Amino acid sequence: MDHHLNILLKVHLISPSSPSYTRTSPSYIPTSPSYSPTYAPQSPTSSTISSSMSSPHIIHDDDLNDNGNLMD
Repeated sequence: MDHHLNILLKVHLISPSSPSYTRTSPSYIPTSPSYSPTYAPQSPTSSTISSSMSSPHIIHDDDLNDNGNLMD
């Protein structure tokens, strides 16, 4: 009897969890626009990373040709 109750409880726990997950999905959509403005200020950071990536390339440029491959 206990075992049967346990299974019923598990099903009962999983079942409400499913609709609640569906509700989480729409609530994630408003988060998306709010993430967009947050991403915009990070854009300068992205260009900083880009310039810092080209910086090491310039440092090692004497070993590399224009394609970034090692010179023969």
